[in-house]
Amino acid sequence: MTKEHLIKIIREVVRKEVKSVLKEERKPKLKNKLSLTEAIMETKNNNEDIAEEWPEISQQQIRNKFAGMQSSARQTDINNRPVNTEKMDPALNKALNRDYSELVKKFKK
Repeated sequence: MTKEHLIKIIREVVRKEVKSVLKEERKPKLKNKLSLTEAIMETKNNNEDIAEEWPEISQQQIRNKFAGMQSSARQTDINNRPVNTEKMDPALNKALNRDYSELVKKFKK
């Protein structure tokens, strides 16, 4: 018997053993598997619990929060190095810091 032949036999035996063990391990899990309806109901109940925990947030609150983040954010280049916006071309600075919300609203119509 050659070394390669022995390796091939060992691989085949290990493969069969692993398959049988995996099959045995999955049986209890498959028995505990929820039906589709049970899973949907459980998801619905979980979502109702979550809805009670999270308050509603208006668009204006989100806009205010985002505007606050923009004003305090430091401008950086692609290598995350700080950029002095005062030395930047005024047209570019205006384009980067402009409020485009009105323009976006026109595209949504």
